[in-house]
Formats: sequence, structure tokens, C-alpha cells
Amino acid sequence: MKNTIKTDLACESYEAEFEKNSKNGLVSSLYEVNDYSIIETKILNGVGEKITGKKMGKYLTLYAKNVWKYNPCEQKKVCSALSFCIKSLLTDFNLKSPSFLVAGLGNRQIKADALGPLCIDRLIPTHHLKKESELYGSFGYDLSLVKPLVLGEGGIESSLMVKGAIECCGASCLILIDALSTSNIDRLCTTFQISNTGLTPASAIEEGRQEISRETMGIPVISIGVPCAISIDSILSSFASCKNSTIANIKSSFLVAPKEIDIIAPVLSKIIADSITDAIKDN
Repeated sequence: MKNTIKTDLACESYEAEFEKNSKNGLVSSLYEVNDYSIIETKILNGVGEKITGKKMGKYLTLYAKNVWKYNPCEQKKVCSALSFCIKSLLTDFNLKSPSFLVAGLGNRQIKADALGPLCIDRLIPTHHLKKESELYGSFGYDLSLVKPLVLGEGGIESSLMVKGAIECCGASCLILIDALSTSNIDRLCTTFQISNTGLTPASAIEEGRQEISRETMGIPVISIGVPCAISIDSILSSFASCKNSTIANIKSSFLVAPKEIDIIAPVLSKIIADSITDAIKDN
């Protein structure tokens, strides 16, 4: 049966008993990079998709605790671990002549949804510098950027804008950045998920949106996200005493973010942007 937990994180979408059991279409392993834990979840087939409610593919989950409180040296260690995850997926793609398009999804006006646009602000595009061979060569990578407006702002699906950008720059790999949702309050703003499955914009609050993936874009896709919001239902489930109170009647579709999100989001965006730059330099 399809998992009904409201979460974008693959590691939260199956029970521990399914781990390392390929008969259930799932293989999960745990390892460490720079003292930070990474869960690798592989959804192998349709059985795994039904169990998790997630698309078949590879998901890497990096748990960094309250990284936004860390000193710059420790944040750099998290950045290095995240870069390792990105490089791992890029290695799987085996790109012959890599050129990258990074798309920052989300609404800049809402800090809990601004992760994508904030990351784009911190990246340096180089695709337009190809004619300046010396300057272009000093960067060592081919990078284009796009910040699609959310559907309510532009009236156009993000997937269509990203597809158009791919056609314009001729990118061979797409990297998506978006804010996610979680069902575990401990993972709120503490966890990075990197996958090769793409994503569907605003899927946590709205069904029927168009997917952005290798199948729809025509090139390999890496998606990077951090859960910056959690549903009221998930919070209430953590407090059994609240189940019979009036607060339990609040609609489950409501999502909430930490009160410090104005401080947290810029730190997370810098870590993701620096990790992407580090990862693509080696390709």
C-alpha cells in the first residue's frame, strides 16, 4: 500500500523492517562522510514505489543537525559532505561534456519557500563567458541559472520555464533546488536530500502539478532540497496528549516553519550553492 505520511523525504517513507530487503523493492544503507550520517535509499521497482509513495531511483539523505548554528569551519564540513553526495550522482550519469543548468524553485516572498531563489543568488553563471576563453577557463565549469516564477506569480508551470531554459543553453544536466516538507520535526531544516528522480513543484500543498524529471526534461536531473516546513498533523502526532484537544481539529493541509526561518534559509542556501560549485568543478 502506498505510504500516506506527508513527507518529501524518502528515508521517512518506509519502515525500518524494509531496509536492505530488495524483495520489497528497497535497499537502504548508512555511512558517514566528514562525521555526518548519510542514508542511501534505492527504490528499485514498482513495489518499492508503492511502499514509499516515491519515484524509483536513488535518494541520499544527509543529516546535519542545526547546521545554521555552526561556525563557518563546521559548515564547510557539511558543504563537503553535500558535495560528495552530488558528485556521487554525477558519477552515475557519466556525462561526456558536462554543462549545467541550476533551477531555483520557490517563492522568494515566503522565506520557508525561498531556498531555491536564494541559492541562485549565490551561484556564478559562466555559460555566457565561453567567448572569453581565458575568463571562462578560470572557472572550470559551464553553468547557467534560472529562477522560474511560481505558478501564482507567472501563471506558467515551472516545468515549462525550466524546459525552455534547457533548450536555450543546451545543458546536459539539470540541478533543481527546492524547499521540501517533512513528517519528523527533528529533520526540519536539518536534513538535505539529494536524488536523481527530479521533483514536482509545490507537491506538498497542491496535486496535479507537472513533474520535472529526466523523463520530462530529456536530460539527467539532480534535485536538492531541505525540509523547511512540516504539517500540523505531523506536529500533533508527536504530542499524544493533544489528540483530543481542540487544536487537533486544525486542517492537516496547514504547513508551518521554524520562527528562525529568516536566519536559517540564507545559511542553507549558501551551503547548497557552495556544494554545487565544488561538485561541478570536478566534472
